[in-house]
Amino acid sequence: LNCYNLLPGRVERGAFAVRGLRLALADGAAEEGPASYGIRCDRIGVAAPDAPPGPGQVRLPARFLASEYSGARTTGLFDVGAERPFEVEYYLGHRRPPAFERGREYALHWPAASAIVFTGA
Repeated sequence: LNCYNLLPGRVERGAFAVRGLRLALADGAAEEGPASYGIRCDRIGVAAPDAPPGPGQVRLPARFLASEYSGARTTGLFDVGAERPFEVEYYLGHRRPPAFERGREYALHWPAASAIVFTGA
């Protein structure tokens, strides 16, 4: 699971609840109760903070902290108010990473169907 961002929270009424936010689940089929939500670091896009999510997309507000170059990829670190920063990976052979401004607010987004929910966590 080292390539996933994980959030602890709860599945409630067909969505994942964390920090007062509700993240849409692809089909709402996860079992209600305590859960962990996982999304791969390379499945996350970054947009302006006021950008609405597209159809089937999840949106999470975040503040850019720093980026790290690691050979064939760069990793952007974003504060989402969780226990640890969210990582957003850009493989240099796939897409060019944007220039992020430290401390600026952004919106992270990804397809709801790309998330994995572990219930009973």
